[in-house]
Amino acid sequence: MRSTVDTETANTETVDTEFEQFLGDLWGRFTDTGSADATIVDRTSLTPKNLRKGTRKKVYALVLHQMAFNRGNDRGRYDTVPAHFAILQDGTILQLHPEAALLWTSNGFNAGSVGVEFAGNFPNTKGRCWNSKEHGCHQVTPEQIAAGRRLVRYLIKKIGLTHILTHRQAHHDRENDPGPDIWAGVGQWAVDQLGLNDGGPGFKIDSGNPIPDEWRTWKVTAKSKESEVTYAPGRGSYAPSGTEDATVRAAIRGGVTSENALTDLVFFRRYPGRAGRPISRGEPGYAQLSQEWLRIRDTLVRPILRGAPSAPSPGPIPAPAPGVGVTPGTPDVVTVRGITVARKIASQVQALLAAAEADGVRLGGSGFRSPTRQIELRKQNCGTSQYDIYEKSASLCDPPTARPGTSMHEQGLALDLQHNGAKINSHQNPGYQWLAANAARYGMFNLPSEPWHWSVNGK
Repeated sequence: MRSTVDTETANTETVDTEFEQFLGDLWGRFTDTGSADATIVDRTSLTPKNLRKGTRKKVYALVLHQMAFNRGNDRGRYDTVPAHFAILQDGTILQLHPEAALLWTSNGFNAGSVGVEFAGNFPNTKGRCWNSKEHGCHQVTPEQIAAGRRLVRYLIKKIGLTHILTHRQAHHDRENDPGPDIWAGVGQWAVDQLGLNDGGPGFKIDSGNPIPDEWRTWKVTAKSKESEVTYAPGRGSYAPSGTEDATVRAAIRGGVTSENALTDLVFFRRYPGRAGRPISRGEPGYAQLSQEWLRIRDTLVRPILRGAPSAPSPGPIPAPAPGVGVTPGTPDVVTVRGITVARKIASQVQALLAAAEADGVRLGGSGFRSPTRQIELRKQNCGTSQYDIYEKSASLCDPPTARPGTSMHEQGLALDLQHNGAKINSHQNPGYQWLAANAARYGMFNLPSEPWHWSVNGK
């Protein structure tokens, strides 16, 4: 994959590395189609250096902002904006500071994030703009939405971006920052289509406010050159797979008999980006999603509950890669150095473990977790009622435990790692330090609140 940087102070150069090629190929399997390249105007040599307060070793999040003013498309007029990137109304992306630079941009998110400011003073859900007499009131342009999406893809490739957040979540004064249009067109799109993490419903830090539910279902009607700006959930296959059949049967063996709970289990496995968020009347794609949920119930769950024959087997297990053992009865997962993972990431996990060993770091742990085991953990960590098991927020469990059907472990795409046989429970652990410096090149990213947890998307 290529990432072209349009530099105003030096020659235009093209960066083409094996690392970016690997990440591009990896993310191509988990994201929507379309180029991940972004043309960025590099102004880092022209912007005030006193805005940079230090450097960070690890950056994992992009925080979305609106400037609340618009200086047109004259690039030089944005050099003093204290953000890493700015997106002008014509869709130009300016890089104002290096990703590693620490800026006072996003309050409590500063330590691990880069910030992007969208030029304009944009309305809230009621159509009102802040101080419009002085700063005007603008509409987000289709070019800005398209540029925001390109920037997200670019940062996934370049820094292993795993989270997308809003300034609103970090400070009470930023009530409409970035506003519903930017969140729906860029943020919610990245959560639902690329699997990025926004902290989930109710997430905020310090004096901030959670992302409003209305923003999550907000409809942006403009179209961009790149794609339809309106978020429309991708429709999963209506035909139940052999794996889904096995998932439902395993849950029943674990004591789950509610047809609604079993239907949710399959539905949220198809849509991990929803993180267990129920279908809401009025959200984009509501009719199609509701129809799919009903078809899962009627064509998969109910026949199994009535004792219907199993779905056809998905076929023989392909031969594993050298050094990778097949786990009997689970055709989608294999065992790599004692850790069971999805076959499609086996080679990169094997390479990661081998590289760590070569550096004298002994890693082990666990990966794939069956639906039955996920339910057991929810009972253990969250409570035993139906609400506790299937609806309670993961953050209210001790320790935090994902809802059944939403864990990356259930897909074999996450690892809980140990160093020298002990759980990596600290960011100071030598195992974590090695992973923080090296795991991204193997396509594995950390959930910041859990030093031991690494997955293909940081969730």
